[in-house]
Amino acid sequence: MVPHSFMEEFSELSLLDKRVSQRFVSTLDTFKDGGFESINRSSSTWAQAKSMYRLFSNPKLEADKILEIHREQILWRTLSLDEGTIIAIQDTTKLNFSRHPSMEGLGSIAMGGFGIKSRGCFLHPTLLMTESERFLGIADVVQWSRAKASGESEQKKWFSCIPILGELAHTSGKRIIHVADRESDQVALYQRLTEVKVNYVIRAKKKMRSSQNINGFHLPNADLLKYVEKTFDKLGTMLLELSGREPRDPHGKNAKRGSYNRTATLEILFGKLEQGELTHNVVVAKERLAESQGGICWILKTNLEVDGYDGALKIIDFYKKRWHIETYFKVLKTTCGIEKSCLREYERLKKYVLAQVLIGWRIYALKCESINNPLNSCEEVLTQDEMILLEAKYSKSNTQKERTEDGLFTIREAVKLIAQMGGHLGRKGDGPPGVVTLGRGLDRLEAMAEGVRQYREYGCPIE
Repeated sequence: MVPHSFMEEFSELSLLDKRVSQRFVSTLDTFKDGGFESINRSSSTWAQAKSMYRLFSNPKLEADKILEIHREQILWRTLSLDEGTIIAIQDTTKLNFSRHPSMEGLGSIAMGGFGIKSRGCFLHPTLLMTESERFLGIADVVQWSRAKASGESEQKKWFSCIPILGELAHTSGKRIIHVADRESDQVALYQRLTEVKVNYVIRAKKKMRSSQNINGFHLPNADLLKYVEKTFDKLGTMLLELSGREPRDPHGKNAKRGSYNRTATLEILFGKLEQGELTHNVVVAKERLAESQGGICWILKTNLEVDGYDGALKIIDFYKKRWHIETYFKVLKTTCGIEKSCLREYERLKKYVLAQVLIGWRIYALKCESINNPLNSCEEVLTQDEMILLEAKYSKSNTQKERTEDGLFTIREAVKLIAQMGGHLGRKGDGPPGVVTLGRGLDRLEAMAEGVRQYREYGCPIE
């Protein structure tokens, strides 16, 4: 599920200018091999850096065609799967470029400290993954800036991917489940998803800003949470493991908000809600701890069938996968350093961001693969040079290494070793490596592999 290189992923890319297609693919591999750094630090020469700057200024570099080729690869990966369910997760993140005041075309994204407005833009991707959490790719990317009032609602971002999901469902024959947070709780979105035969699990807002008709009752300023607590059936309880840092101060902010490592007990409720012509199955997962104190309260609307307690747990499990997009944003900002760009114009920045979105996908896909297919051979995700370098670096270690029947490292072992190159200690009490150390290690490994390739090109073969 993870391509060895972007040349493999975009081999069929055909833009208006063939040279632009080749330059875009080579630029992705340059960023990957150059340690996910800025253009200047990723480039080995001024000529290479200049060509990359010109690429992002070239109007022939069309984002729609790039994503179209990527979606064709997603379809191929989807058809090769035995699983029948694909999860589509979309959300928005802010990209802060306040440290680059000379950048043109940016708008306000938030009010920062001391009343100073932060400048930047917005990114809204749609991730596709299997029910077993194998990362397939990026279905859609929406970007915008508030530099000028466009007159269009920003809520249209939720509708951009719907035709794509509908086509994927029709072509692949798979069940597509759209998962999103409270901002997407809109009747028009539910109707559009229903039209294209895409299922949904969407967290509902607890309070409606205007009067609503709920199950035939007109409730002004409807408090949906109070309504479901009084009328829905109680199915049971469940335990949910929450992770976070232990509070240094037992009376501090983290302690009050319950954001540290703990086990939450959630009460499960179920009922139906009618909104106009739509009927939602609604699953509620609520902790007795008040939400102001960090308690969990999820009201999940879905058009999937809910068969009792087990069915409700299934809906909750689908919604829990939404957190993957938050981790993906962390990859973009921390590992790829997407907010460090110094490009002067927003139109150039958009193309740069698209390139980083694809690079971040490959890193996170590798992380997901190590969890879901840990015993597969690392040759599925690494190039021949990368496998040789890992073997050379760690084969003489005294610790026992996990290998396949062919003697190669497993994906889990390879990811652990790569993360050790990025600072993961790998002690017995340590958990699996995170995306930050994995990204750092991947930086080093791919830079070493690039050195091997360069050495080989100048007539010095390496066995």
